[in-house]
Amino acid sequence: MVSPVTVWAILRKARFDPAPERTDPTWAQFLKAQASGILACDFFQVKTIADD
Repeated sequence: MVSPVTVWAILRKARFDPAPERTDPTWAQFLKAQASGILACDFFQVKTIADD
């Protein structure tokens, strides 16, 4: 198991801010942006030679 201090040191060295200060999109924003691709994967399939 890795200690939280070690994880924080690695993140700080990689210049990652603490989570509340990040400007990345929220989970809901990410899903909304990816919705068409997610739906296409869920409802459509491509027949290939290997399909029976």
